[in-house]
Amino acid sequence: MSTTGTLRRRATVASSVVVALAAGAFVWSAAHASGEAVRTISLHDGGVWVSDSSRTLVGRLNTAAGQLDAGVGLGEVEGATGAVVDVVQDGPAVLVVAGSPARVLPIDPGTATLRSSSSIALPLPSKATGLPYAVPLPVDVRGGTVAVVDPGTGRVWAERVGTDGAVHSLAAIAPSAPPLAVVGGVAAVAVGDDGSVYAASAATGTVVTIGVDATSGRLGAATSAPLGFTSKAVELTVVGNRWVAYDPATALLHAAGLAAPVEVSDDSPSQTGGLAQVALQQPGADSPYVLVETPAELKVVPLGDGSQSGTVVALADSARTDAQGAPSSVILSRPVHVDACLHGAWAVAAKVWFGRSCVGTASGPAATTTQAVELGSLARGSHFGGVRLRVDRGIVVLDDLDSGTLWDVDADPVRIDDWASASPQVQGS
Repeated sequence: MSTTGTLRRRATVASSVVVALAAGAFVWSAAHASGEAVRTISLHDGGVWVSDSSRTLVGRLNTAAGQLDAGVGLGEVEGATGAVVDVVQDGPAVLVVAGSPARVLPIDPGTATLRSSSSIALPLPSKATGLPYAVPLPVDVRGGTVAVVDPGTGRVWAERVGTDGAVHSLAAIAPSAPPLAVVGGVAAVAVGDDGSVYAASAATGTVVTIGVDATSGRLGAATSAPLGFTSKAVELTVVGNRWVAYDPATALLHAAGLAAPVEVSDDSPSQTGGLAQVALQQPGADSPYVLVETPAELKVVPLGDGSQSGTVVALADSARTDAQGAPSSVILSRPVHVDACLHGAWAVAAKVWFGRSCVGTASGPAATTTQAVELGSLARGSHFGGVRLRVDRGIVVLDDLDSGTLWDVDADPVRIDDWASASPQVQGS
């Protein structure tokens, strides 16, 4: 399943690690807040941050070495034990979502420590519906911008990261700070690769865009446009510089520049308690199509050329039923499109399933379907948090939030399960 791009990335990462080691990039710094030493890590070493809810830890996975080389304990975060721990990241900009109620905390990637004094409360999910659907986090970071939306009120905050690419403070996106825009209730947010912020409201049927000034590098004024629907819920992503939104009440996909909405789910809303379950891809580079994951498949949906949607990864019917043949609960994960490869993952009961397609051309994937494969099972119990496809610097890692089990999925999936080596670093900054 290897591709030329994947091999090139691995060679680049491996080379950078060798150079970093030769130059002594991993050194022990002087005494930190408590007087103990902490490891200093290069901000550009190709690591991917991952989380383990069972251990209340986040860690940095070095895929070139095939191991975790840093860990951050979250014991000081109120309510973190027993809650889902998540991560959003873009290069040196790394944010942890933890606690109950949830908080957002920046990580200093150079010392692998929490910037606890900069944490903020994460807005609560919208109360518009209690029905199950793919609910994205109300925080995103990409292209040098970190953004937060309050799903209930539609207030939108955003700020640019530091000159080193890391997040030093969240003061500008704290609930007490003035918002850059107010889009309306039942809201979602997504940040594009260029740092532009998009927020959509299913209550008002509006989408706002906050772009980045090419000269100053600062965020500009918000502009608004019709979303094309009002609904009980919304999911939002960005493909290039185009927003793409999904209405789970009608199972229709809307996008900037799309002449008419497209039906993308085989499940009718009436079959799923009022909302069809779909997960849109994570924001990514410009493409003629968007990835859509359902409980049965990963498919591509064209964004304007009139082509038909096509399945690229299929989840077997047997994977979605228990031993008695009854339907199993499926937790979706937002798929990713990196270079020529399309990745999808599902948590079904206590098992993890993954599929990857790396065939086709820039104009679209080939008319073939890959079968998802089972990667493993939880030792006991069923999934609560599900799985996440983590992407950073073109590297893709699959993270089981409940157990902390990791897979490097750039080629054939390789399991990495060495959290014991990720000793939490000293906290305080």
